[in-house]
Amino acid sequence: MIADHPWLGVGLDNFLYAYRGKYILPEAWQEPNLAHAHNIIFDSLARLGVFGFGATLWMLSAFFLSAYTTLKRLTDPDLRALTIGLIASMIYTLAHGMVDTGYWFVDLAFVFMMTMGVMKRLESGDACPRSEGERG
Repeated sequence: MIADHPWLGVGLDNFLYAYRGKYILPEAWQEPNLAHAHNIIFDSLARLGVFGFGATLWMLSAFFLSAYTTLKRLTDPDLRALTIGLIASMIYTLAHGMVDTGYWFVDLAFVFMMTMGVMKRLESGDACPRSEGERG
């Protein structure tokens, strides 16, 4: 599938139809409803092609660079803990994506983008600062 559609892929949510139409092996007749490649790299390449996979790598690189600079800058222990949690969440997403889907369901995509957005907010320094009276 990737070899047949290297540049733009088969399109969003078209893996199932492409798989059933051309790529299913005769031995796999019991499982014709395979909706995604069970690997985030192959799934991104099959759906989005090389350009989309490059964009995915760019977003992940931006996330981890942002996380690194944010973690170095922050002094508030709660915000540092949040940053570490966001990093762990992204690492989990990538690890899970190596054996199943890591992005292509609505709930997973929402959490992925929310994690990216919160990290960018922390990086920009616009996170809600605590007033002096709130610290116990």
